[in-house]
Amino acid sequence: MEIYLFFINFIGISIILSLFTFFDIKFRIISKKILKISIILSFLSNFFEICWNSNNLFSYIITKLSVVFIITLFSFLLFSLNLIGGGDGKIAIISFTFIPFQYILIFSSLFLIFFTIFLINIANLYQLYKKDLFYSDIFIKKENPVILILNKENNKSSYIFPFTLPYTFAYLISFILSII
Repeated sequence: MEIYLFFINFIGISIILSLFTFFDIKFRIISKKILKISIILSFLSNFFEICWNSNNLFSYIITKLSVVFIITLFSFLLFSLNLIGGGDGKIAIISFTFIPFQYILIFSSLFLIFFTIFLINIANLYQLYKKDLFYSDIFIKKENPVILILNKENNKSSYIFPFTLPYTFAYLISFILSII
C-alpha cells in the first residue's frame, strides 16, 4: 500500500508541477484554478496517508506541520529577497505536503542539494553570458526570460527568472531518489 501511495503522489505532483511550469514560463502567472486543484489533491493525499499511518499519528502531524512551517519561512525569505515570486512560494508549500511521511527527511535534504545545484548552474550560465556582472546585478526581462539579461542600473522594471523549472527538476529527481 505504501508504494502505491508513493506512486500516486509522484504522478499527481508531476502533472501539477508540469502545469505550474508551463503557466509560469508562458504567462508568468500561476492559475488560481490549478492552485486550488493542487490544494485539494494535497489534502486528499494527506488524508490517505494519515489513514495509512494511524499508529504514529502524532509524529506524522508534527513532522508534516514542521516541514510546511520551515518551507513557508524559507519561501517567505526568498520572496522577501526578491529571488522568487509569490506563486513559486505557494508551489513550494503545496508540493512539500505531497511528500510521503517515510521519505520526508531524505527528500528534503536531496531537494535542497539539487535545487542549489540547479540555481548555481543558472547563475554560472548568466555569469558566462555577462562577464562583467555580479549575481546581484542580474535581472531578466519579461519578453525573453532565458536569454535577455539586463543590468539593474539600466532596468526600470525588473523581472526575475521563473524558478519553477529548476524547482520542478529538483523536486522530481529528489522524489525518485528518496525511495532508492
